[in-house]
Order: sequence, then structure tokens, then C-alpha cells
Amino acid sequence: MALSGYVVDSNNADWIMVGSGGDRGEAVASFSAGDGTYSITINAIAENDGRPALELWVGGTLQATFTYPLATSSNREPVTFSGPTLSLTAGTEIKLVGFKDVTNLGTAHARVDDVTFSLVP
Repeated sequence: MALSGYVVDSNNADWIMVGSGGDRGEAVASFSAGDGTYSITINAIAENDGRPALELWVGGTLQATFTYPLATSSNREPVTFSGPTLSLTAGTEIKLVGFKDVTNLGTAHARVDDVTFSLVP
């Protein structure tokens, strides 16, 4: 994915997060699998200092907005978002837009671990 405003987390190279210089980040890629109907799963990281948001855009249309839960047991914990079922064709633009949440507790980043598309039979 091409990153804009997102950076690779210095504590874990498997995560991307909104960079320190802005309040949002974008990750964009062209869908590379075959044409079909897909379910989407986004594995992310929740923090205990805020509730950032993540938007899923497909082909230039907003498909879903996810609000991260507040992590309770540690400073970061995994969270999974299930997106809508999508009809996709090869080459369709997939974009994730993450927004920071700045609170009196600190700054929570919209951290993303991975995105999985599963073909719906």
C-alpha cells in the first residue's frame, strides 16, 4: 500500500500509524485479486488514551467508518473490524483513512495491522 500521512510504527514494523506531523493518514492500494464478492477484515491496534477513527473507501466511495474501542487491559490491544461485503474487480482502489484522537490522556493513533479480503462463495 502507498502511505501518505501514515508511517511504520517504530516499536513494531508490522503496524502502520498516523504520523506525528498530522492528524490523518491514508493507505492506498489497487485490489489485485480476481473479480468477485468479498468480505473484509481489518486487524488494528486499540490504545488506552483515545478512540481514533478509520474509514474504508472503495473505488472513491466511503463504505464504512470504524471507531476504535478504548483499550482497557494494557496500553495497546488488538481489535478486529469487519467491513461490509463488497463487489470488487481487479484494479479497484482500496483506501484506508485513519484519524488521530487527541485527548487529555494523550494521542491515540489509528494503527492498522493488516487487511484481509475473503472471497464469499
